Amino acid sequence: MALVLLFAALGTTQVTTVMDAGQILSFTIFVTFWIPCVATLTTQIREIGWKWTSVGMVLNTVIAIFLAAGARFLA
Repeated sequence: MALVLLFAALGTTQVTTVMDAGQILSFTIFVTFWIPCVATLTTQIREIGWKWTSVGMVLNTVIAIFLAAGARFLA
């Protein structure tokens, strides 16, 4: 699903013509560690409540950003 969104955002399926290898790697790492799924968040809210879901979502996003940025600058 992430590739479909990437293709739509870039306006092409030829990702390598628009992004270099470092950008593709950082995108892949970010999408792997980030929780974009509304169903997952809804379930977490029901199981652990708003407070801990928010903490988890923020922490997860921060970790995904740091890992993706690290991969981008190391690539």
